[in-house]
Amino acid sequence: MMLTKELQILQEKLNRGWKSMVGLSGLNNNEGSAIGLHDFYEIYWDDPPVLFLKDGEAERLGFSPLDAKIIEEVGLPEWAAPNMFFHKPELLSKEIILIGEDREDRPIHYRINDRWVYAMGDGSIKLISVGLDGLVFTLVIYAAMVELAIEKDRDACRLNRIPSFLIDRLRLAYCREFGDLYENGFVEEQVMRLSDRRDPGFE
Repeated sequence: MMLTKELQILQEKLNRGWKSMVGLSGLNNNEGSAIGLHDFYEIYWDDPPVLFLKDGEAERLGFSPLDAKIIEEVGLPEWAAPNMFFHKPELLSKEIILIGEDREDRPIHYRINDRWVYAMGDGSIKLISVGLDGLVFTLVIYAAMVELAIEKDRDACRLNRIPSFLIDRLRLAYCREFGDLYENGFVEEQVMRLSDRRDPGFE
């Protein structure tokens, strides 16, 4: 399938994150193995991505042109670690679109004016990404961490014993892409949870 320029950029972004997670972060974009955009879904999620909207619905709802392409042409997984659920977007107000819920049943919002994707709970925002491209990137690097962990220890996630070096790779891969979004954000919250060995895990 021929990708548009915008989706080619997303594919390159996902490969950067994937290489960081599997220890290939020193490679140039054109060196070593590369994964096709749609292949990420086959590798990291059991079910195919869902195209929740189509035929221009996404832009009419308020998604940016790039995010509309992602949700109409690439799709989102219905479930992805760490226990995040996605469904057909629902317009909650002029500025907010509901796209899913996280492991604590906090709503996941897309804010139209700045493309922020965040978990909302108790009046506080836990920023996940800017745009759906950033959301997919974050889901991919998290899934890569999980897969690398369970290759060596099938109970690593269930018993919350993902190796510290993989948790650190997740943090570094995210910070390379988003930097300022990490502090007090969703991914920092997950890193702290994973680093707390008393946590029962996400399954």
